[in-house]
Amino acid sequence: MPKLLASAPRTGGGVQALLTAQAEIEGALEPADARALAEHVEKVAAGATALAELAALENDPALGGLLEKARAAGDPDQLLANLDDLYDRTGTRSSIVKELRPAATGEEWGPAERDALQRKLGPALLAEVAGTAPGDQLREFYARHELKLFVLEWASGIARYDAERGLEFNEKNILSWARLRGRKPADLLVEPAFSELTMLLATTFVHEATHHVQYEWARSQGLPDWSGQHIELEATTSEGICLLQKARASPRYRAFLEANAEDSAAIVAADLERARLLYRDPRAFRREALALCPDGPSLEGRAQGEIVSWDACVEAARAELARRSKLIRPEQARLEAEGGDEISRGVGNAVWLAELRALKTPALRRQLDSMVGAQAYVARVYAAYQERLDRSDAMRASAVKDLRKHRRGAAEPVPVPGGRR
Repeated sequence: MPKLLASAPRTGGGVQALLTAQAEIEGALEPADARALAEHVEKVAAGATALAELAALENDPALGGLLEKARAAGDPDQLLANLDDLYDRTGTRSSIVKELRPAATGEEWGPAERDALQRKLGPALLAEVAGTAPGDQLREFYARHELKLFVLEWASGIARYDAERGLEFNEKNILSWARLRGRKPADLLVEPAFSELTMLLATTFVHEATHHVQYEWARSQGLPDWSGQHIELEATTSEGICLLQKARASPRYRAFLEANAEDSAAIVAADLERARLLYRDPRAFRREALALCPDGPSLEGRAQGEIVSWDACVEAARAELARRSKLIRPEQARLEAEGGDEISRGVGNAVWLAELRALKTPALRRQLDSMVGAQAYVARVYAAYQERLDRSDAMRASAVKDLRKHRRGAAEPVPVPGGRR
């Protein structure tokens, strides 16, 4: 790995060789090492692409020297810093170069700024999504539950919900957006940048906060926390409805989306595309939303997996009882004298089966009764989650129907850069 981290090819062929080498070893790396290598490769690839794009400047009397300076940079960070300066001087820019280059003077970001931002974001985001169906539901929810929101840095992703910690936003995306809009980190704490940031994060907030609602709902119902495609489908639906309703009702928000749709594509453009699908083609939207969780499982798949697992457990217990009924009395007596009263938690299949066979018969019968009850419980859990998903689908259908009421002559609810359709 040290050799790869020291490698900084400047051509497409060299970058491809580096990508191949990365793919060959990343599976064997520790997570931190894999992230470091991925970040290095991303910077190298961005630098090589930019050099190829700017190659025509080598004969430019004013800018050719700056191109040579960039080519002579000793490491990817310096290369990207030089390239960003060169783009600025040409009056153009590369979003990926600006995002990946090292922080310039005034762009430093520390604990004080992070703490101040995360204290302000929660109330501001709740205010931002007010007036939309998902937003109003969240405001009601957080009137009864604590909103814990943090700004942290991790390798990839925009935001996430953790049941123990709360909602977490990735500061890398926030700072990248600030750079692309010509903002410094300190600007994010004051207007107008702070309001723009809340608009940027509003639908992502709805998505992750919906996961918080789902978690608390399951807990209040005494249900297990079943993750899977159904959870993501509901959250993505709420996110899309929020964007559609807010873009229709707020010219300010609509203008923000139009201005930002071609920047920070991972946030705004992707949100717009999914919302457009939700409005135009709900079936296509559903496919797109499910594709965000390709490893699943679906709600049906999750229930089926639970049923198969419990069926196997019940079958094993009944088979053991049948085996015991054929044992000679001394062997039955030995089992009752030496057997256990319960099975250890969290053990593998082989250990579980061995402990099952070593239970005293009354304990084995109790275990069987419990597992038969669990089989029926799976159906109850499935029905509860399906009912929740049905409510989400009904909210989507109602929201889209309402948006289409005044469709004739009205602007499309999902804005597109430059007014394109």
